[in-house]
Amino acid sequence: MDWFNDNFIANMQGPDFLWFFGLCSIATLVYCARRINRLYSGFSTLPRIPEKPSPYEIAYLRGGAREVLWVALLSLYQSGYLTLAPATLRGRVFTATEKIPSPTELNSIERSVYSDFASPTSSPNLYLNSAMRLEVLCHEFKTSLQAKGLLVTTAQNTIRIKTGWCAFLLLGGLGGYKILIALSRGHSNIGFLLILEALTTVALLILCGVRIRTPNGEEYLKRLQQAYSKLRTTTTVGFPPPTDDNALLLAGLFGMSVFSATDYAPLSGMYVASVQVNSAGNGDGSSCSSTSSCGNTSSCSGGSSCSSGGGCGGCSSSS
Repeated sequence: MDWFNDNFIANMQGPDFLWFFGLCSIATLVYCARRINRLYSGFSTLPRIPEKPSPYEIAYLRGGAREVLWVALLSLYQSGYLTLAPATLRGRVFTATEKIPSPTELNSIERSVYSDFASPTSSPNLYLNSAMRLEVLCHEFKTSLQAKGLLVTTAQNTIRIKTGWCAFLLLGGLGGYKILIALSRGHSNIGFLLILEALTTVALLILCGVRIRTPNGEEYLKRLQQAYSKLRTTTTVGFPPPTDDNALLLAGLFGMSVFSATDYAPLSGMYVASVQVNSAGNGDGSSCSSTSSCGNTSSCSGGSSCSSGGGCGGCSSSS
């Protein structure tokens, strides 16, 4: 196997290999970026900002079914169908009031949430399980947002993952091969190579990891939040909490934590606590969404894909 130990790469001096591997890494990352950007090239324009956006659809775009769940909980709380039971050692929980909604008063999402929370329970998995059941009811939002190029599809995330793994195999194989050659020749100063491989791994994770929203989705959500930013003035100290659709829109755009300085502060605290519990249970803070999305996001979305990759590093000089 003389060709394995005696070739252009094996005989390359350490500093020269650093430059060579650096160029290979940069070229590979540029290729990955261009390939991923082409996934979204069919959506060059953003949708118009609607006059009356759907709080539920916005919540799904921002964080998947888990955020939709909290918009529904706020709606039921405002309507008087749910209230907060007295605080216990395990915290506050929702419970049904004497006001019973008729089937026509609630949409399908609210009916599902009402059935989950009508009986008081402090199960730490209640919010997660309820959000998972909502995922089916949110299929219309998911399909619509994907058709507009705002949510990443499963196929697009699959391509991102495959692209990342190909880059990892290429760069990791090249760097790993040079490490083996260096060690076989008695050289152990491979620290720069290991460090640069780690840096390239991070770059691949950022570039090729699973996403909830597309670049257009990120920009569209940002513009929505800017367009309705004045509503946030109603959540400062000294103002009564917003009511009806404005409150639901705020929850969809910014999350329940936006109400931390209002009379809805207990709900805001429960929201933060549920996010922390679900994040600890799932190993990340992603939202329950097929992208996560999901999904974000979630889903439970979020997460990473192409684990570790190669990098340009400094092997020792070959003798």
